[in-house]
Amino acid sequence: ATEPEPETDRPVEFACCTYHHLLAGKEHQKEKDMVSAAKSIGLVGAILYGTPGIVVIEDETGDGVTSFMKESRKIGKKGDVTLSVQLPLGGEVGSGTGLFGKRRLEPITMNQLKELLTKIGQEEQYRTVLGL
Repeated sequence: ATEPEPETDRPVEFACCTYHHLLAGKEHQKEKDMVSAAKSIGLVGAILYGTPGIVVIEDETGDGVTSFMKESRKIGKKGDVTLSVQLPLGGEVGSGTGLFGKRRLEPITMNQLKELLTKIGQEEQYRTVLGL
């Protein structure tokens, strides 16, 4: 039996989820649980700690963003998806768009968030993502 060819034309959902605040540090259990939830769902992306807090995620599965938002609410962090765009797969299935390396949420700065939005042609959405 031959293995089916992996889908390479399937889009990746790139989403920004905005929260009132996300606090950095080992003592902040809800935020730690959110990072763990993203990893267990198989999402890759970034997290901007502060007020507002932003989680940027890429989802190849089709329902990862919805699952992450449900898990966030269970944890006690209610957020809103402030940007959701479909992007082409950057390479192999499992690599997302190629914007992120490791399979987890990496901390980023506001400037890095702006750079990410610029790379995907969504720089005009920066204020919307920040909730401004």
